[in-house]
This record gives sequence, C-alpha cells and structure tokens, in this order.
Amino acid sequence: MKIELPKLSDHKRINELAIKLHEYHVEWRPDIFIHTDEVISKEELQEMIANEKMFVAKEDNKVLGYIILGPIREDHKNGYNYRKQLELAALIVDDTTRNKGIGTALMKKALEYAKENNCTDVRLTVNEENEKAIKLYEKLGIDTMQVVNLFGNSKYAFWTVTATWVFYSGFNMLIFLGEMGAISPEIYEAAQVDGATAGQADRYIAMPLMKNAFGTCVILASVAMVSQFDIIYMTTRGGPGNSTLNLPMYLYKIITLENNYGKANAVGVIQIILGLVLVILIQRLFNQKKEIEEV
Repeated sequence: MKIELPKLSDHKRINELAIKLHEYHVEWRPDIFIHTDEVISKEELQEMIANEKMFVAKEDNKVLGYIILGPIREDHKNGYNYRKQLELAALIVDDTTRNKGIGTALMKKALEYAKENNCTDVRLTVNEENEKAIKLYEKLGIDTMQVVNLFGNSKYAFWTVTATWVFYSGFNMLIFLGEMGAISPEIYEAAQVDGATAGQADRYIAMPLMKNAFGTCVILASVAMVSQFDIIYMTTRGGPGNSTLNLPMYLYKIITLENNYGKANAVGVIQIILGLVLVILIQRLFNQKKEIEEV
C-alpha cells in the first residue's frame, strides 16, 4: 500500500468514496447536507493536487481511501501562545478494506505534513456517534473534545425537539384559566360547607367541570403532534438519521428529494386519516366519561 498524491485519472474512484461519506452526512444531518451526484469536481481535485491538499492510499493502483487537508490557520492574538493549526477536511476509507491500517497510515501522513509546516495543532471535526473514528484518533495521540449538540445527536434529538413543545403549554394554560374562571364561586362555598377540603374540591368539582378544556387541549396537542413541521424543519429536518422524522417531514422529503407525487398523496391521505382517528377517539373518550357521570 502506498500513500501518495492522487492523479486526475483517480477522480471517478475518489468521487465514489466521497459520495459514500456524503450520504452518511446526509443521513446524519439532513438539515445541513443534501443528496448530490458529485462531491468533488475535477477542477477541485486538480487544485488539491497542485496545492498538495489531498493524499490517497493505493493498492494495485486502486484508491482505497483518502484524506483532505484543510487550511492552516495562524493565531497571533496578544496574551495568547502562538498557534498554527492544520484543519483536516475529510478522511474516508473504503468499507471493504477496513481494519487494515489504511486510516492510520493516512492520518500519520497528515501529521507528518503538519510537522513539516510547523503546525502546533491538528484539528478534525467528527460526528460524536462515530466511535470507530474517535478511537482511531485517540490511538494516534489526538485529544478529543466533545461539543454537545442536542439536535445533532440521535440520542437526544427526539427529546430535544419534543421539549420545544413546552412553549405551547402557555396556550393550554390560558384555556384552563378561562375554564376555571367560569366555575361559580358558590359551588366551592357549598362544598366547603359540606366539609370538603381544597384538594377534594379540585378533584370532584373543578376537574369534572373542566373536562371540556382538557378535551380541547388534548385534541390540539394531538393534532400538533401529527402535523408538526416548522420546528423540525428549522432544527433537524428529520435527522440525525430518522430520529425526528414525522409524517409532514417525510411528506416534504418525498416531494423535494424523490419528486414522487403519487407516494406523497398517499402519505398525505394517511396523515389526514390519522388526525381524524385521533380526534374521534378523544371525543369518544370524553363522551364516554360524560355518560358514566350522568348515570
């Protein structure tokens, strides 16, 4: 295996590997990356070859992986130690040739390049869920620093997006307060005369009388859950992966990415039916309680 500068004739193979890496990024953060047929153009490859900003790992004249070196940044701020930092733009190894030391060889080449240019630091941004890559960098003596991104981590993204719905609670509180204000004080006074405590008055008087308010809020919350689009679009666009993907976001992707309007119509109909079913079930639930109370 050799680590060397690529040739312009390697463009097709390099672009194949680049698309694999890019598709991973699209799946991870669809709010940032989009599908494309060409990640690295011939002009960009030619420029990287001229500036020695890309190295490839080759075996039998076949590219097995590559590393792209980013810009070197210098920091001359007063009161700070002088820093000259090399940024690594990308590192990818063919899936079929993993665990053969290719990634390690490419990283060592990048570190050699950094030493030759008197760099004090080497920086590479990596997905915190890419544990294999992180272990490789730690093995090479590179310190890792985790930056918490609640919307960019599949472990937290769903709950973070869900937590944004807390802002809707203010609207629900207005409905509850309006319903509570409509309850006559005389009912509470009568309950107090009969010896009811404040807790019993809330449980047996306020709660049943506020049943319509509860039903309204449940319907609004359910419909919002089924039709939520704006917050998901602005924060994650259904990612990372599909951890925050819902029907409206899925419908948007079908139209914009697949241009499959037939499938989009089917998903839209399913969304409408699901919304109607939820509303009917909630209405029946509260009507059933009403019948039991009347009996």
